[in-house]
Amino acid sequence: MLITTNIARAALTNEAAPETNHPVQKLMSSKAIEQFTGQPAQAAETSLVKHATVLPTKPVSCPIHPDPDSAEIKEPTPAPEPEPVAAPAPAEPTLIDKGTFKLTFYDPAVLGATSMPGGMYAGVAAHLGVIPRGSQIKITLSTGEVWYRVVNDTGTFAASNSQQLDVAMPNCDIPSAGVLNANVQIVQPA
Repeated sequence: MLITTNIARAALTNEAAPETNHPVQKLMSSKAIEQFTGQPAQAAETSLVKHATVLPTKPVSCPIHPDPDSAEIKEPTPAPEPEPVAAPAPAEPTLIDKGTFKLTFYDPAVLGATSMPGGMYAGVAAHLGVIPRGSQIKITLSTGEVWYRVVNDTGTFAASNSQQLDVAMPNCDIPSAGVLNANVQIVQPA
C-alpha cells in the first residue's frame, strides 16, 4: 500500500497532518503496519486510508503553469483597430437665387465715409425689399469670379431699380466698364 509517511503518522497519533507540498512516500508492508501501529494490518489500513492522500501515478499538467516543452506558444491576437469615423461633412449653406442684377460701384471714402458696417469695402447698397439689410450675398460675375458681400446700405437708385446693387469698392479697383451684370444669391447658413 502506498501512503505518505507524515500523514500516516498523524493518523495513528490523532495529530493534525502537517502541510507539505512534497510529502515523503514509502511503501509499507502489512507486517510493518502491524509493528508500527500495534494493530492488525487490516484495521490499521482502514484507519490510514481515511487520512491518506492519494498521489497520482503520472505527472499532471497544470493549466496555470503548462510544461514549457510541450506548450504551444501562440502570438497574442492583436486587438482589432476601430474603423475610423469620418467627421460629418459641414452642412452646406442654403442659397436663395435672386436673379440677375445690374452692378454699379462707389467708393465710400470718396463720399466722406470713414467706416462702414462690416468694413469699409465689405458691403453693398440694395433695395431692402428685395434683399434685406444684413443679408450675406454671393455675387457671381459672368467671368466666374465670385464675391461675398453684406447688404449694409440702400440708395435712391433702389426706388427705380430693385434689381441693382451698388458695390462698395476702392476707386482704383472699380472695373473699367463701370457697370456689370451678375447673378446674386442670398447665403443662409445651415
